[in-house]
Amino acid sequence: VLDGLHILSPDAEALAQVLSSAGVGAGQVLHAYLSNVPAFVVAQLATSKVGCVFAPLDIGLTDAEARDMLSLTGGDLIVCDPTSKTRCEKFSSNLIVVNVLGQVIAVEIKALPAPSLDEDIACIQFSLPIIWTEARKRGFTINQIANLMSANIADFIGDSLQLSKEAAK
Repeated sequence: VLDGLHILSPDAEALAQVLSSAGVGAGQVLHAYLSNVPAFVVAQLATSKVGCVFAPLDIGLTDAEARDMLSLTGGDLIVCDPTSKTRCEKFSSNLIVVNVLGQVIAVEIKALPAPSLDEDIACIQFSLPIIWTEARKRGFTINQIANLMSANIADFIGDSLQLSKEAAK
């Protein structure tokens, strides 16, 4: 695993520089609409370098669900691959297109919204996609999940951190 991260590190650094140059930083969200593992990892590593929140978009979401996810986070920046670019243009005018290795192909950023999240929200970035995928199978909407998560954020963050620690073992 470490060898793979070492190989992807230059691409993550290049993407981080693109994000930083575009003014992306703490409190902002980078949505990843990627099905390719190396590109996904590169995007995740790049967000950690600039301090923004990494929020994967499930490629199985309907257009309405994807718009809801963007609306809930206040995010309007998507990293995607060339095959999903047309679909992502329906949700945002701020796109970074990468190849299968996560190397930047195109940057189309019109105007980013002001940072909308405080730093505490970043610790749930890994939990939301897992929770959403399972909850969707059980008939919950993204709005219901967001309301549940925000009802008692301190408990949720504590549970998320515990899950992250257990997963790391």
